Amino acid sequence: MKRLGPKVTAAGQNADTDLRQKIDEGEALLANNDFQEAYSSFAAAVKIAPGDPVANLRLGQALVALQRLDEARMYFRKCLELQPTERDASEAKNGIAKVNAVLGK
Repeated sequence: MKRLGPKVTAAGQNADTDLRQKIDEGEALLANNDFQEAYSSFAAAVKIAPGDPVANLRLGQALVALQRLDEARMYFRKCLELQPTERDASEAKNGIAKVNAVLGK
């Protein structure tokens, strides 16, 4: 009996590639302090894969840079719900703490 693995379609491969490209693009923009464009890239990444913890984390970081703190906290929390890596979880928790400190909550 042959064991079947998950079927990967060309569309699925394209979505993974598009997601990685948007995240990489957004990270470069964020590093260059182009916060609005970074936000656009990360928002596109979240649209491609709403369940990706890194996309949600990075979108939260871009929103902090744009002073959209309530929205940022929402994406940091979403990241934590999505089983992030230990490093990403730590970044999300730090993001929430910073937002809470600024907003006094």
